[in-house]
Amino acid sequence: MNIPIRLIDNLYSSYGADDANYIICPITNTALYCIADGHSQRAGSAEIVKNFSDFLKNQIKLHEINIENVSTVIIESLNSFRESIKRKFPIAAMCFVLVIKIANTLHIFYLGDCRLGRFIDDDTIHWITRPHSAILQENPDMTEEELRINEFNHIIYKQFITKKFARPEYVIIPSNDYEYILATDGFWKLLPEKQIKLLNGKEVLLEDDVAFLKF
Repeated sequence: MNIPIRLIDNLYSSYGADDANYIICPITNTALYCIADGHSQRAGSAEIVKNFSDFLKNQIKLHEINIENVSTVIIESLNSFRESIKRKFPIAAMCFVLVIKIANTLHIFYLGDCRLGRFIDDDTIHWITRPHSAILQENPDMTEEELRINEFNHIIYKQFITKKFARPEYVIIPSNDYEYILATDGFWKLLPEKQIKLLNGKEVLLEDDVAFLKF
């Protein structure tokens, strides 16, 4: 299993913050990959992103997860996490994608506008998950380019909030031998040429927080 490549660039110290992390079980070779993006206008959102990363590392027992129980374990864990932070951060919110790799399958759980993609080649990403963007409810057939440049693409209708549990989307796909990427909206909304520069470690002028995890 390749060691993931991670980049996190938080430009602002306001409520929002991006994070990317992973856990790999050496016994079963099961892996958990995660990307999260705190809501930039809700107090406590940066804190719940950090708490979320710590929760996953400390509470998720990868060696006990299998194809039969993965959905139940993750949904119950997400609800447990929400219960643990809802009083401390009552208005906080975040977007996330969790990917659990078990054998030859990827189990994908997501809320908001963080995304999972796979590399078609070194310079082309095919985005697998569609964000919970309000504009896509009105125009579900938008192309990636239309979505990327739309002035309302930042408005989302479904995310993780501490007030009420929102059930994430759940998708299962074969992992095959592709390389994958998890990314926050600060990354996938960039021009493709800027995405490639970031992936290759080159300097890019950014206007938003950016995080990705390539695995």
